[in-house]
Amino acid sequence: VMERVIEYAITHLLDFYGLYKELKTLDLSHCTGLTDYSVIEVVRSMPHLHTINLDGVVNITDESLLYIGRLCPNLKQLTLAGCSKITDDGVVEVASGCLELEEIVLDECSQLSDASI
Repeated sequence: VMERVIEYAITHLLDFYGLYKELKTLDLSHCTGLTDYSVIEVVRSMPHLHTINLDGVVNITDESLLYIGRLCPNLKQLTLAGCSKITDDGVVEVASGCLELEEIVLDECSQLSDASI
């Protein structure tokens, strides 16, 4: 239930405020109630992001990374430490779509193998 409340709040806040579209840096670290839906809505709404910190956002999966890879072509830094549900497939999506990426933090991402590095 709490996840749905958070998702509803994020979606409606994004609809209400227009200035956020110009944000370059977004830190959602340790927002443990966030899900793929929330992250996808955020990246859809913020096309100019250069830095995203999702450290400790434990509920996100490769679905979030798929959208980050497709919708954040200017991304330079991505922190995914502690995102234990992501896999090599998601990291490959980010690497394929975010051609400006300079740094990706993958500490404590237990489902990753050497294939994503």
